[in-house]
Amino acid sequence: EQMSAVPEALARNFYIVQRQGRPLWAVFECPCNTGHIMKVNLLHNRKPHWSLSRKRNAVSLSPSIWLQDLCHTHYWIQESRVYWASHTHI
Repeated sequence: EQMSAVPEALARNFYIVQRQGRPLWAVFECPCNTGHIMKVNLLHNRKPHWSLSRKRNAVSLSPSIWLQDLCHTHYWIQESRVYWASHTHI
């Protein structure tokens, strides 16, 4: 129900903060292994926002997550798996 209910040590867990059954935030540790916490907005009336889908115990987020600061990573989460974007320089 509240962001304060999410534990500080997330490990590999994925938390969905929701109110009255409506998802507000996805909270998880960035898969880059630097330990920073991702708080992804799921409210469609705020920008930027992501869509969350659940299938059994797996979650997917779209669009991709592209961090141009912090760890400089770009990835997708589909069915609880991380797919890294490959970057090529010409």
